[in-house]
Amino acid sequence: MKSFRIAFAIAALCALAAPASSQELYGTLKKVRDTKTFTIGFREASYPFAYYDDQKKPVGFSVELCNRIADALKQQLNLPDLAVRYLPINAQTRIPLLTNGTIDIECGSTTNNLARQQQVDFSYNVYVTGGRLLASKASGIKEIEDLSGKVVGVSTGSSNERVLKTLIEELKLTPPRYVVLRDHAEGMLALETGRIDSYAHDEVGAYSLLSKSTQKDRFDVVGRLLSFDPYGLMIRRDDSAFKFVVNRTLAMIFRSGEVYPMFKRHFEPFGIPLTPPVDWNFKLNSMPD
Repeated sequence: MKSFRIAFAIAALCALAAPASSQELYGTLKKVRDTKTFTIGFREASYPFAYYDDQKKPVGFSVELCNRIADALKQQLNLPDLAVRYLPINAQTRIPLLTNGTIDIECGSTTNNLARQQQVDFSYNVYVTGGRLLASKASGIKEIEDLSGKVVGVSTGSSNERVLKTLIEELKLTPPRYVVLRDHAEGMLALETGRIDSYAHDEVGAYSLLSKSTQKDRFDVVGRLLSFDPYGLMIRRDDSAFKFVVNRTLAMIFRSGEVYPMFKRHFEPFGIPLTPPVDWNFKLNSMPD
């Protein structure tokens, strides 16, 4: 009996010392280990975060971050031949495809907010933006207070429309005349043709529109941020082991300074500057090992 107890104790100690096996994994790590596939959901035209390049290859700031996470998974799970799959998603499909296991992470420009956290989880924030005004230089608009008597374009059903109207009411400003437009392309066209004096849009989106305009010298992105929209990489809830791999990878990229040439590579072609809030976000999420 004594020898049996000794043998049992030795076996138990060996089990504790052994590396984590596939049976001990759970959530996304187990799924990736079992299928030997990591599926990245990406937006097809969310510049400069995720989009197709000229060769129909997924590229962008968020996509590059997700590729680095894939590299970390190869090392973590000892899967050097891990297959990385890309699946196009949109605003309507991104949450369902994540929660049902079709994709393992969402790489785009999704705002990390409490409403979405009821269904999904997020990585550390990878970008911080908010609503701003894309305005004609001739209009003299520099801030929201200058919109009185002007014509402002808003995209139908957008959060920017709601934010702008709420702030104008809170600040007790004289409301401008609003023109509701179908999408951002129509908003830029309305600016270029003089139908509106300013267009309310996300800061990063406004710079992207401006970069593609043939009349960019006539317009500017002006004023303070009118809202706070932190972007994160969307992952499944209750999956802390995978979330740790994701956040450890992001923290290393932020902490090492690699993020700055990465930012320049993806954002500079669209004329998007490194704003103080974005820089602060990188520094705040540079968690030490």
